[in-house]
Amino acid sequence: STVTTIEQLSIELWRDIFDYLMSCEIIAGFSGLNSRLNRLINSIPLFIDLSSNIFLTTYKNVCQSSLCHTGSILSLNLAEKHKVGAIDLFLSLTDIKQFINLQKLVIVKADHDNLSAIVFKLRHLKHLCTLKIDDDLFRNIEKDVIKKILTVKSLRRLDLSTISKKGYAYLKKSSIEQLTLKECDRNLIYYLPQSIKSLTVIKELSLLLTKPPYSPTTFSYPNLTHLKLTVHHFINHNDDINYLIISISHYAEYVSIQLLFTGNLLYYSGDFWAEYLSSLPFTCKIEIMVDTPVSDTNETHLNYIKQTFQVSNQFWIQHNLSVEFHYNKHTSRIYTLPYPKTKNEDYDLVRTLEIRTNENYSDRHFRKLKVLIFSLFGSCLPSMSGEWLSLLNKTVASSLPRLKKFVLENSFNDKIEIEIFLTEVLNRAPNLEALMIRHRDIFEKLMDVVSQMSHPRRIVRLELWTNLTLERAGELVRTLPKLQLLACEIDENDLQRVLPVVFEQMKHLVLLKIIVSHVSYDYSIIGTLLDDKRWTIDERNDSILVWM
Repeated sequence: STVTTIEQLSIELWRDIFDYLMSCEIIAGFSGLNSRLNRLINSIPLFIDLSSNIFLTTYKNVCQSSLCHTGSILSLNLAEKHKVGAIDLFLSLTDIKQFINLQKLVIVKADHDNLSAIVFKLRHLKHLCTLKIDDDLFRNIEKDVIKKILTVKSLRRLDLSTISKKGYAYLKKSSIEQLTLKECDRNLIYYLPQSIKSLTVIKELSLLLTKPPYSPTTFSYPNLTHLKLTVHHFINHNDDINYLIISISHYAEYVSIQLLFTGNLLYYSGDFWAEYLSSLPFTCKIEIMVDTPVSDTNETHLNYIKQTFQVSNQFWIQHNLSVEFHYNKHTSRIYTLPYPKTKNEDYDLVRTLEIRTNENYSDRHFRKLKVLIFSLFGSCLPSMSGEWLSLLNKTVASSLPRLKKFVLENSFNDKIEIEIFLTEVLNRAPNLEALMIRHRDIFEKLMDVVSQMSHPRRIVRLELWTNLTLERAGELVRTLPKLQLLACEIDENDLQRVLPVVFEQMKHLVLLKIIVSHVSYDYSIIGTLLDDKRWTIDERNDSILVWM
């Protein structure tokens, strides 16, 4: 009788198996096993994401094995997050210009040298149509790097922090169709390429720092159909933004303007916006939001504002636009629907929130948080935990069951009050994946509470301002066996005893962050203990980072 091995499975079954795996898992687990599987891997599209938590050996394996499949890799994501020198390691093991069919490249937090090394090879990627560089470093990048990016002929979608004026000339000559920026100054809108179809400025389109190079009436962007701008300063009739809107009025499909932090009552008038946007066709989807931290509680004035957006103004009827008004002691806001329809739904958009106990959060409730940072300020008195829990219940109670990360920031020495509060929070947050506690004397109570949670194994990230002794390391292994990231203090005298437990028994640990609590920390022993690990001293954050 014949024996059938897994390698003899039909191509169809192998494809079904690969459908359940990430591309990195396919390469790490099956590349190089035999020529048949290599041919199969080369026949499927691969989307390599090296930004996730990944062991150092697996990372190296994927990088080296990917050279056998460069023609199949269509997307590549590189990042330094939770790693040490990852992009530099990638460049030492591969040559990005060999990824001849790469269509999308994402680079997150690369240092200057590595970013330059990648960008200067982009011209070899003839199919690259999407590039995203997520890093504030880009605002200070050299002219040559910007030029290399904007002269990639195949590039159509570009997502950057900003483009400074030294890159404007290259932008105007580029073939970019979709441009997304976090911020820029208004001069940029004079240098958009003729190919532009979509422009998004997420955080701020700032005031002109220099005199506009051309008259606004010279705008001509026949392909621009989608425009989304966030403006932190005034806009006026006949200004550059208004002329831009007029210039695309024949083909505009979507126009969104968020005007933030303005106290000018002019922008709270439906008549102003009706005239400002009057050139847009009825088929264009329009979104407007005017937001200010100043509240106007005058009922007469509020009624007047509402009337300017009512049926007496034909613009709002013809465009079938509904406008909502939101006023409370914190903000004044006017927005077209479907922006948040109610105050509660507005707060439902918030995913990360920091609550400070010395601030007033009345009349605000957040129901869909993923990350909660609770900062304790003021005096720590008996029963203070009751007041903190009351604040928690008023603001985020319904978010706790779905909370993914909880951060407790505090400067108190009253361990009892902290323990009471923390116990209540953790018991009501069963789906936590990340926990950061900035209190030195709470380790034992924390382990006790976590061990009683319904799903403690879900916690994969733990950051503590606590010294990790040999006994505590063993308790961590037992209580949180799935940890992938651990940050804590380790006394230099305990390194030789504690690190072997961490390295050998924490089977899922990807990154260890050793917090350095004093300037006289002895680093000399680190090199001998970490000779097979990739590590660095992070002087900016007073820590040692170890990539496992």
